[in-house]
Amino acid sequence: MKLCEKLFQGIQFYRDLGRGAHALVRSAVDWNNKRKIAVKIYDKSELTEEEVGSIEREIEILMSIEHSNIIRLYEII
Repeated sequence: MKLCEKLFQGIQFYRDLGRGAHALVRSAVDWNNKRKIAVKIYDKSELTEEEVGSIEREIEILMSIEHSNIIRLYEII
């Protein structure tokens, strides 16, 4: 089993929801928890140090927020 298959075991991907300069967001279902999710996938090979810092700040903010109109960050792989 490939590493990416182990990381995403139990997750079924569907359509692309959006694409940015270095990331793709896809809709999916996490069958382990039986919930609809969105998965943001970064191409780390093209990121600068500044962009990595920006992503780290985004993660910190999303982890600290609990609001019904803002997506919830559940897991970082």
